[in-house]
Amino acid sequence: MILDRVSVIAAMAKKNITIAELSSLSTVSISTIGAARCGRGITKNSAKRIASALDIPLEELTVKASE
Repeated sequence: MILDRVSVIAAMAKKNITIAELSSLSTVSISTIGAARCGRGITKNSAKRIASALDIPLEELTVKASE
């Protein structure tokens, strides 16, 4: 699953948390969060944990398919 990197970065900035803090809150590794922030694929489970830690619905963080 690929998360929208801009949405992830913006959500982290809004909550004023670092990658390390998000890692702790979501129990997702720092390298996986780094991958999400760079637009690389991560597991759906990791994506759900990140979204939950950011208090955002997963749908708001996922890359939208082009129409």
